[in-house]
Amino acid sequence: EKEMAEMGVKVTFADNLEDAKLITETYKKLYEMGYELPKEVALVDFSDDRLGLTLIVPDDRTKYAPIFYQKGISGNIKQTTDKSQEWLCDMWPNWYSTDDPSGIVAHEVGHYNQKIMSISDKSEKWMEAEPYMCDIGREVSAYAVTYDANEFVGEVFAGLFSGKKYSDDIMHLYYSLGGRWKE
Repeated sequence: EKEMAEMGVKVTFADNLEDAKLITETYKKLYEMGYELPKEVALVDFSDDRLGLTLIVPDDRTKYAPIFYQKGISGNIKQTTDKSQEWLCDMWPNWYSTDDPSGIVAHEVGHYNQKIMSISDKSEKWMEAEPYMCDIGREVSAYAVTYDANEFVGEVFAGLFSGKKYSDDIMHLYYSLGGRWKE
């Protein structure tokens, strides 16, 4: 908790030392890379399969709610990935852009650092990419094309954080949707 406080982040980790260590180490790397971190992070019990949640208030980064992570996130990524393998195929071989738990932590920070854009601009750019969803899913992840442009941005950020390189087309779409990356 002390290390997180030094980065300006209030935490609620309860007794889960493994998750606290994972989140703290990942945030430390992101902080050193120059990314903004949320002011508050908490571990919670979600009633579904989600591993994290970032609530975004349009047009005002100062009103971001805390980032929430599923308790046991360090072990849950494998469980969730294994569960999703049941319907994945050669077309979309990976549910997430990385199977490294720090990538899931980074995914939410990717949302947090996303450039604020109007919903109509973002929707229009995402709709233009619709004919390429199969290719995007294959290169990035199935989750990147499952919900909306925000999940694409979070997945690319997580992949980049984990050391992946993406095509120029993916990176152009990522930046056009408000994604940020500091090399």
